[in-house]
Amino acid sequence: MKEKILIVDDDRDIVNLIRGILEEEGFETYGAYAGDEALKSIESFSYDLILLDIMLPGADGYEVCRRGWDKTDAHILYRGIGWLSIFFANDIAM
Repeated sequence: MKEKILIVDDDRDIVNLIRGILEEEGFETYGAYAGDEALKSIESFSYDLILLDIMLPGADGYEVCRRGWDKTDAHILYRGIGWLSIFFANDIAM
């Protein structure tokens, strides 16, 4: 079974680039372009990993994490401006 990855970024080019790379590696990918859209997707589907931009229209990445906290067991990788830091959902203290 393929691992499912949700890529959340308001820049569609970034989402498409990351999706293409991950799909070539055999992952099943999904895209969301705003915080509220990501929350709906998290409520509807089960993901293994969420690649989450911080600066999003609507709910920002931190809000997505707070509001989606009890709806997913997925690991979360935050993407900030010019840097990456990894947080795993079960290790974050909100």
